Amino acid sequence: MINFEEKTEIQEWRVVNDTVMGGLSRAGLDIIDGSAFFYGILSLRNNGGFASVRRPLRLTSLSNKALVRVRVVGDGKTYQLRFRMDGYYDGVSYSASFTTLQGEVSEHIFSLTDFKASFRGRQVIDAPALSWPSVRQVALMISEKQEGKFKLLVDSITWFEQA
Repeated sequence: MINFEEKTEIQEWRVVNDTVMGGLSRAGLDIIDGSAFFYGILSLRNNGGFASVRRPLRLTSLSNKALVRVRVVGDGKTYQLRFRMDGYYDGVSYSASFTTLQGEVSEHIFSLTDFKASFRGRQVIDAPALSWPSVRQVALMISEKQEGKFKLLVDSITWFEQA
């Protein structure tokens, strides 16, 4: 579980936007009343189009049968939950998309097979399978040409074993 109640949790997260390749998108992350608030402006100018936040993560005690649950209050836009099996800045990531409801709580549950490998927005066919014990990083991202302001309140990101 990622615990947004912990005072030090905000220090774990880093913003990574399309500015790394000349884009103009902006994002931030705040912790408010035990939830993470991911917000910003997605710009398509200068070939931009993504905004994200990420943090290191180790899930060594989870079996690959575990599911991940994301509980959010959204803005009607589509977001991605992303994992990486290395701690590097750039490389293959595994993503699953979820669409939010404007101002409503929604839960999204994913298994390992729901996450598709990609590198810089392009699918990677021969990537190794995602494995929870191998995860080293988690991220939230907005992209897919959803220009304009965005806001996503993340109540929780938790894992649980299937029965």
